[in-house]
Amino acid sequence: MAKLLNWLIFGYSCSDIHGSLPNSDFDDSFFVIGKDSLQIYTNTAGFKHLKTLITLIQNCNLYMLTKADQNNQELQEVIKVAKFYEFVNDKGIIGMPVHPITKLDVRADSEA
Repeated sequence: MAKLLNWLIFGYSCSDIHGSLPNSDFDDSFFVIGKDSLQIYTNTAGFKHLKTLITLIQNCNLYMLTKADQNNQELQEVIKVAKFYEFVNDKGIIGMPVHPITKLDVRADSEA
């Protein structure tokens, strides 16, 4: 939960949280997958990768930051939090992958 909080509220990037940068094109992007919809928040670099794929998905809602928004770090963080809330506020349960699942984690969950 600390990783989610650091990313959402304190503006930490993927490289800040995990120590490596898998692909900076999706920095600060998130996906909310529901049973009937897909909602995506991304920047212009992430959109370049997703633009052809999302046309194949029904009920897909994509929000892309504008170039002007990307140049204003404070506004970008406000928009990210607002969109996250907008995307999840009607969900009864939210699952969040914040670390890799290992066999030890699965065993500990089944014992609880």
